[in-house]
Amino acid sequence: MVVKSATKKKLMGIGIPEEVAHVLSDNRRWSPLSKAVNDSFTSIKELMNPTGFLRGSEPSVQEFVNIIRPVMNHYPFKHAPVENLMLWYGIILQAIIKPLDRPEHPVFYSDVGHVLYVGGGKPPHMMKQRLQDYVKGPTAFNENMFKHAWNPESRHYAAINKKVIA
Repeated sequence: MVVKSATKKKLMGIGIPEEVAHVLSDNRRWSPLSKAVNDSFTSIKELMNPTGFLRGSEPSVQEFVNIIRPVMNHYPFKHAPVENLMLWYGIILQAIIKPLDRPEHPVFYSDVGHVLYVGGGKPPHMMKQRLQDYVKGPTAFNENMFKHAWNPESRHYAAINKKVIA
């Protein structure tokens, strides 16, 4: 497997933690090379499918969750896995659809409901509010969609997950 360093750097530049950016950029570019249809998602844009999202169809998050799953039990992500998935999904989708101001450092969602920088500290108030909206505000995604993608029946569950989400 080859990590695309430009893709990883771009993901980290929009606020995705390094571990998550590393697994997402494995054999993936930011944009597709051609219009050819593949069985796998060869770019971040294909994985996120913003055109389906913009047309009102609910994008599938299962592949996104399966890719990120190996790092979700690492501290500090393990205490709020669904919320972190929603946060990072929102950040990436927003960067594809309409880039806004970016967090200065990679962010995560804590188990007590705060958006924090991975290295410590927190974003400025307006940035923090926008990021929290990806999880629990007016722009929040369907939480059940993420809970379903993270559920025990999902592949790799026994080897990686330690927590069942009710």
